[in-house]
Amino acid sequence: MRSTPTAQGFSPAPGLLAACAALLAALLYARTAGFGFIFLDDTLYITENPHVLAGLTLDSLRWALSFNDANYWHPVTWLSLLLDSTLYGDWAGGFHLTNVIFHCANASLLYFLVLRWFGLARPQGADPAGAKWAAFGVALAFALHPAHVESVAWVTERKDVLLLFFGLLSLRSYTVYAQRRAAGEKASLLPALGWFVPSLLSKPMLVTMPALLLLLDFWPLGRLRADGGNSHRTPLGALLMEKLLFLVPALAMGVIAIVTHPQAYGAEELTLGLRLGNGVASYLDYLRLLFWPEGLALVYPYPASVPALKLAGALLLLAGATAAALWQLKRRPHLAVCWFWFVGTLAPILIPPKVGLHVAYADRWLYLPAIGISLGLALLAWEGLSRLSDGRLRQRAAAGLLAALVLGLGALSHRQLDWWRDGMTVYERVLAVTDENYFVMNNYGVQKMRAGDFQAAEKWMRKSLAIQPGYDKALGNLGILYANTERYAQALPFLAAALAKDASEPCELAEDHYVTGLCLARLGRYDEAEPHYRAALKIMPQYAQAYNDLGNIASLRGRPDQAEELYAKALEINPTYAVARENLARARAQRATAATSPAQNP
Repeated sequence: MRSTPTAQGFSPAPGLLAACAALLAALLYARTAGFGFIFLDDTLYITENPHVLAGLTLDSLRWALSFNDANYWHPVTWLSLLLDSTLYGDWAGGFHLTNVIFHCANASLLYFLVLRWFGLARPQGADPAGAKWAAFGVALAFALHPAHVESVAWVTERKDVLLLFFGLLSLRSYTVYAQRRAAGEKASLLPALGWFVPSLLSKPMLVTMPALLLLLDFWPLGRLRADGGNSHRTPLGALLMEKLLFLVPALAMGVIAIVTHPQAYGAEELTLGLRLGNGVASYLDYLRLLFWPEGLALVYPYPASVPALKLAGALLLLAGATAAALWQLKRRPHLAVCWFWFVGTLAPILIPPKVGLHVAYADRWLYLPAIGISLGLALLAWEGLSRLSDGRLRQRAAAGLLAALVLGLGALSHRQLDWWRDGMTVYERVLAVTDENYFVMNNYGVQKMRAGDFQAAEKWMRKSLAIQPGYDKALGNLGILYANTERYAQALPFLAAALAKDASEPCELAEDHYVTGLCLARLGRYDEAEPHYRAALKIMPQYAQAYNDLGNIASLRGRPDQAEELYAKALEINPTYAVARENLARARAQRATAATSPAQNP
């Protein structure tokens, strides 16, 4: 790999530019090795997930491949986290570094892929020497944009970096396939399909891949054009038949995602009109995030209604941009492809389920779609700079734009990373830039409770309930807080209200049952406590504390054999459970004493 001086200046080898994009991303995100986990999905995916914490075993492998109830089916993501757990244990920094490695790899893969595309088709009058710099700009925008911080700095979003890693490899394989077919050589779609499937199994967002491939057939692959000299034009019917290979797994994953995705996790039902309206209006939000990345937040609350002016503005923008792209279709076909890349790849996540936890939009959902906008801007800049007759001036202008891109996006992302150090800083930032965010208020209260600040925790949980009175997570967490502070009678109404909704995630529902049993037992109401412990075990059979507490009830009722069995089960699940070990030893001692004591007349 060499960098050679030319008559017009420095001309680095493509590999050097790809490595540079990856290196800049690595330098930006290296400090995430010192970051912690976030109390939002990181608990579900890692810190409170016994399967992941166990590392890569036959049992955990079987679980990862099954249709578990943690989220939609994404076994590749689970396998990645299991491997991390095996390598790093509970060190959050290791999980973060894996995200960073994949993000850096994605930046390099994107550079080489875009460079290949630009070699196949470039804007009219564009200087061929500018291809590597235009591709470098796309890679830099991807590597450093602050809207992508969430996908990289949040361990749970391993889904994003994996889906794009395999997706880019699939796009590259498809491009090679098309080039070979154009040259009259034999070629197979199986490599492209082989990379596409693990992308879907990482996160089912690339279900629009068949449509994306058709766009690429139009530009830059030129398989749909009939201009002079395009002897390798492929009939549309043949192109559509090719896409059936990709459509089948895409449809299958779409159906699986709908069937297996949790449908009632603690939010009110949304009307179809509101979901459609917000979906259309959110295009404005996504474009704002790309061009003015200020006020970025982990959770943007779903609106009670969509302002008519915002909806009208979004419709006008979509219609205007689409009309402009179609108007330029013959002269600048790349603009239509880039625009529809952005619009189309966002479409699957714009309309949420009828019920469930909803966000109006999310930074992480731009990880793939933003590439379309970056491609379009890079092509326009390449075309514009090529009009400069002075080659040296052209290079200086390009260097200035790239430097501004690195410094501007790098500075914004560096600042954005400051708020991702841990759950506390993330939530404090969200509360500072969003209004009436009852979901984050509750989670912030949980963070405070875990830190031992019970007064602040109660304040934030009650703020959450003031905005959303029936929010089951806040109801349950407030009950848990009162249990932690030994206010058992006060805890029971909140826990009962949470359980009555039956809307929490399984692990939270099990915890609500367990804490209800705990409060009842502390109040001496053992007959009422036992069913709740057993309900918790029905939901989570590996709930060691529930077995231990059932053992306590059995011991109090004079059933030492049953108590011993329950304590042993708790220890089998968690061999480090010291309380269960002490209880088991005491139960065995009591049984031994009873066996050696002389019988007495009643």
